[in-house]
Amino acid sequence: MGAGDLLLLHTDGLSEHSDDQYFLTRVEERLRQVKVLTTQEIYEAIYAGLLQFAPPNDGITLMVVKRES
Repeated sequence: MGAGDLLLLHTDGLSEHSDDQYFLTRVEERLRQVKVLTTQEIYEAIYAGLLQFAPPNDGITLMVVKRES
């Protein structure tokens, strides 16, 4: 990982949150928008977007890793 790179680890509940790639595309777009924030703020932005999209049908675990420098 290079400086400023992000890694989003998640359980299958996130990838199964939608029947198509639409939601995962939204997650990637949101990551690009919030990449300058702290890992906690990035997590909160991703999770809030998930809840706005639809309530989860399965448990979802997210981990945000960010290399600062």
